[in-house]
This record gives sequence, structure tokens and C-alpha cells, in this order.
Amino acid sequence: MRDPAPGPRLKLSGIWRETVRERVDVDCEPSPARPGVSREALARMEEAQGWCEWLAPADRRLMGAVMQGLVRGWSRPDWVAVRRKLGDERTTDAMRNAFRRSLLAISKRLSDG
Repeated sequence: MRDPAPGPRLKLSGIWRETVRERVDVDCEPSPARPGVSREALARMEEAQGWCEWLAPADRRLMGAVMQGLVRGWSRPDWVAVRRKLGDERTTDAMRNAFRRSLLAISKRLSDG
């Protein structure tokens, strides 16, 4: 039987090894170091955590889960992921409404003094 493509033959295993090596090299690059937290930022964070003490325990957990996601880069809350993380039986709409009520309760308490 004749070779269908005349000319030099490629060794696919060698090409694959190079591709894998390139991917590993890219994935293993260290991420840039993050600057430390300033004292002012830490004080603001502790103050905001104190506000959550005004909420019911279930709403505190909800608020914490949403804030963690936003810190990780969510542009808006991923309610399905929050629901999975908390193992909550509420619907995503109910969680969204509870989050809004929690924000409203905090803002009212802050504005009342």
C-alpha cells in the first residue's frame, strides 16, 4: 500500500509534547504579588463586618457569601452559586430579596445614627 501523502512524515507525538509543554509553561507562571492591606482599609472592613451583626444569622451568611463572590471578581451576585455554597433551600429570587432587605436594613440603621 502506498503512502497517501508523499514527503516527510510528521511525528505527532513530538508535536503534542511541545504543545503540552507550552501549556504547562503558561499555566505555571507565578501571579503578580498583591499589595498588603492598609490600616485604613482594614478599619473600614472591620466596621462593615460589624454592620452585619445587625442582621439575622441566615442573612449574615447570605451577605458573606455574596461579598466573597464580589471580592473574587463577580460583576454581580451569582445566586445559583451562592445557593449551592450555602445549601439554602430558598429560591434564588428569595435570596436576592433577602439580600436587598439586608442592605436596606443596614442603610436605615446607619442613616438613623
